[in-house]
Amino acid sequence: MRPLLLAAAVLLAAAAAGCAASPGEPPNSTPTGAPPEADFSASVTQEDDVLHIRYRLVNKSTTAVYVLNGVPLQEQTLTVRPAPDAVYVTGRGSHTVEIAKRAFDMPSTDRKAWEAPYRVAGRLVAPGEAFSEEVTVALPLHRRHPYGDDLGEGVIALPDPTDTVVFCVGVVREAWQPPESTAALPLFPHLSSTTTAQHLFCSAPAPVAQ
Repeated sequence: MRPLLLAAAVLLAAAAAGCAASPGEPPNSTPTGAPPEADFSASVTQEDDVLHIRYRLVNKSTTAVYVLNGVPLQEQTLTVRPAPDAVYVTGRGSHTVEIAKRAFDMPSTDRKAWEAPYRVAGRLVAPGEAFSEEVTVALPLHRRHPYGDDLGEGVIALPDPTDTVVFCVGVVREAWQPPESTAALPLFPHLSSTTTAQHLFCSAPAPVAQ
C-alpha cells in the first residue's frame, strides 16, 4: 500500500501546484480629489476576432485636461511614439479584462528594478472641446502592462475564462504636468505621481467570446 499512497501524494501535490494562483495584478495608487467634469461615452463591440472600441469625452470643466491616449507599440522611457490601436490589457476581477489607455504605477518589488519609468503621451482637450477615438483590438486578448508580465514572482495571467471587458481612459488636469513634458508631445511617466492625479473614465462591461 505504501507505493500507492506515495503515488497518490505525488499526484495531489502536482494538482495543488497546478491549481496555485498566479500572481495578481500590481496595485495602482488611488487618485486624489474629484475627477474633472466631463461627459464620457464608450462602446465595445465584437466582430469575429476583433473588438471595436469607440469613445468620446467632452471636457465640461473650466480648465484643460489631458487624455492619456498615446500608448506606444513598445515601451519607451525618453520619448513616446503613440500608435492609435495600442492599448494596455490587464485583469480586473475574476472574469473581466480591462483594455485601457492610461498610466500605471511602477510596481513596488525588490525582485526587479527599472532604470527609468516608461511613459504614455497625452492629448490636450480644452474646456468645452470634445475628443473621440476609435480603437481596434485583436482577439484573443494578451496581457500588456508597461512593466511586463513577470515581476519576479511568476507570470501574471489574464483571467481564464474572460467573459467581459471594459475600456478605460486616463484623464489628468492640465495643471499637473511633469517637467519632461512639452506642448508638442505631453509625456506622463508610469509612476504614482501620475496615477494619483489620474482619473479613469470607463465603459460599461461588454461581453466577449474568444
